[in-house]
Amino acid sequence: MFVEAILKAAQGERVLEEPLLLKLRRLCSFSKITRLVYLTLATIPRGKATTYRALASVFGLSPRIVGFLMSRNPYPVLIPCHKVVKSDRSVGGYMGSLEFSSIKIELLRLEGVRVIGQKVDSRDLLNTRDLMQFIERGLELARILETKLTF
Repeated sequence: MFVEAILKAAQGERVLEEPLLLKLRRLCSFSKITRLVYLTLATIPRGKATTYRALASVFGLSPRIVGFLMSRNPYPVLIPCHKVVKSDRSVGGYMGSLEFSSIKIELLRLEGVRVIGQKVDSRDLLNTRDLMQFIERGLELARILETKLTF
């Protein structure tokens, strides 16, 4: 939804509803690296997840910084931070708290990610190499936000 809205707006279509437009404006106010991490995450397909370590690795960040960004995500479903799990495949926290882990598990399952107990099935995890294709898409979206969208 978020990705499609950015692409349609870049083509000059007036399809953005006011609440989504406000979210895009706020996203533009984030640092470039934060925007890129969030936009890359938004391009990961249903049924797939990744780890804090893999996401950190492709951006040259520490896993703790990625965890911090996920905990501060202002749009938890549009920017699917629930798709980022710990290196041991356990789901970890959601929205900055371990008490919401059950919500994270439910969101993962609704998207087709296999969760067994508290761990994501390794077949559904994207590694660092897999993530590279999504960075290109994230970069494309970031360029659109920076250059083509006028608010």
